[in-house]
Amino acid sequence: MEKDIKRQISYQFQVYSSSQGLVPLADAKAGAIVGANIALIATLVNAPFFYEKLKKIIDASAPSGAAVFLLSVFALISIISIMSAVMVLYPRPSQHITKLHPARLTYFEHIFSCRSAERYLSRVGELDDGEILQEMCVQNYELSTILIAKYKMLKTSLALFLANMIVWAALIFKFFQL
Repeated sequence: MEKDIKRQISYQFQVYSSSQGLVPLADAKAGAIVGANIALIATLVNAPFFYEKLKKIIDASAPSGAAVFLLSVFALISIISIMSAVMVLYPRPSQHITKLHPARLTYFEHIFSCRSAERYLSRVGELDDGEILQEMCVQNYELSTILIAKYKMLKTSLALFLANMIVWAALIFKFFQL
C-alpha cells in the first residue's frame, strides 16, 4: 500500500508538471494574439492612404456603407479579440472547493496564510502520504479548471483574430476601391 501511494504521488507530480507547462504556453499565445491584433490595427492606421480614404468616406454625401460597415466590424472584432486574449493572461486564484476536501497547503494563498516559512514547513511535515496525495489531486484538479478557462478564451481570441484578418483584408481592398 505504501509503495502504491508513493507511485500515485509520483504520477500526480508528473501530471502537475506537464499541466503547469501549459500555463505559460497559453499566456505566450495570448500575448502573440494581442500583438498581432495591434499589428493589424497599426498597418491600417499607418497606411498612407488610410486618412485620405477615411476623410473621403466622412465627407461624402452618401458614404460607402460597405467601408463604414467593414471598419466598424474590424474595430469591434479587434477590441473583443484583444480583450479575450487579455482574459487568458488574467490570473485566476484558486476558489474551487472539490469534493475531496479543500486544499490546505497547496496554493500560494494557503502557503502565505501560514504566516512563516517555519510554520509552513511544520504543517507540511504533519501530512502523511495519503494527505499529500489528496493535496496533489486537489491541486491538479484546480489547475485543470484554470487551463480549461485559459484555453477556451484563447480559442475564442484566436478565432476572432482569424476572422478579423479576413475583415482587415476586405477593408484594405474596399479602401483601394474608393
